[in-house]
Amino acid sequence: MEKQVWYRNPEMLVALSAIVTSVVAVVVSIYSAYVDRSYARASVWPSIMIAQSHLGSHLKYVVINQGTGPALIKYARIGTSSNYYPTWRALITDAGFANASYTQAHISSGVVRASQEIVAFETRNEDLITALDNVLVNAEICYCSIYEECWISTGGMVTRSVEACTLPPATERFKQ
Repeated sequence: MEKQVWYRNPEMLVALSAIVTSVVAVVVSIYSAYVDRSYARASVWPSIMIAQSHLGSHLKYVVINQGTGPALIKYARIGTSSNYYPTWRALITDAGFANASYTQAHISSGVVRASQEIVAFETRNEDLITALDNVLVNAEICYCSIYEECWISTGGMVTRSVEACTLPPATERFKQ
């Protein structure tokens, strides 16, 4: 009996076909898992925007999550070109308006859900508005997604990705 070459043996061809099919199935499932993971991250991606609204005798600073998922706020910093402040009251007092009236909300930690807008600060005091315009108030918020991907938003649409939200020195952290 003549010995047959292995690749001409029907059983070997079926076995090779099964191996190739299995390898392709594994590659497809790995790629599918990668796509699913990317989709899951995108479906809960936060995007914090810090905005200022100034209409005549009405000034407000708002924090808006324009993303599709919750933003876990790790820290906030509010300041001017020369100083950071722990509270809105400290900023207003430094501007010379210790007795000015305003409303505020807590923005230094917590969760901002998708599409949520927080009015961080609001006043109708025209003299205070002029003073705050003159000192150029800056805001910075570091936040993460539920997957611990983190970003720093510094106002408007300016956002940069960071490895983690490293807390600034206590003297620079906003506590409200």
